[in-house]
Amino acid sequence: MDALLAADPTVALEVIPGGLRPGAAAQRMGDGLARYLSRAWAEVARRSGQPFDQRWLQRNSFVYDTDPPARAQLAYSALGAGDQYRFLRALQSAFYADGRDITRSDVLAEVAEEVGVPRAAFVAELQRPETAQGTRAAYARARGLGVAGFPTLLLATPSAFTTLAAGWVAPAALVAAYHKALA
Repeated sequence: MDALLAADPTVALEVIPGGLRPGAAAQRMGDGLARYLSRAWAEVARRSGQPFDQRWLQRNSFVYDTDPPARAQLAYSALGAGDQYRFLRALQSAFYADGRDITRSDVLAEVAEEVGVPRAAFVAELQRPETAQGTRAAYARARGLGVAGFPTLLLATPSAFTTLAAGWVAPAALVAAYHKALA
């Protein structure tokens, strides 16, 4: 995304949480999930250069639930706090690189505060029933757009949505796909 935004700073991004492992689909970090994630995260790190804190894989009591950070993304958006991608990056970095538990409301509030959102306003928005309902609606919207894996990047044009990336792609390939889709 950074490469795409550098190539075209006018790109307007909308982050739509898709529900990787929300609520009932959340899974306790046991040996099977830890082995799977260890391989997956190592591959993402190899391809992208992004750091991963592997300590999560030894926390058997941790429940890998993506619903709280998805709700946080919607709370951030509802507050009109600014760049949705900036907040998504902050959440991702907090969890994957820094090993912070973004399933906890207090940690989500810390991350929001770090990007300039007043804690009290964020916590209030995070706790609103409408935010939880909006999260479920966002999951349904992602499915309706054909999103089946993460990350997925769609380009919205007046007539259709075009998939630019489904899963990780090299920055140059993403920029090329974007220019091709625009043409």
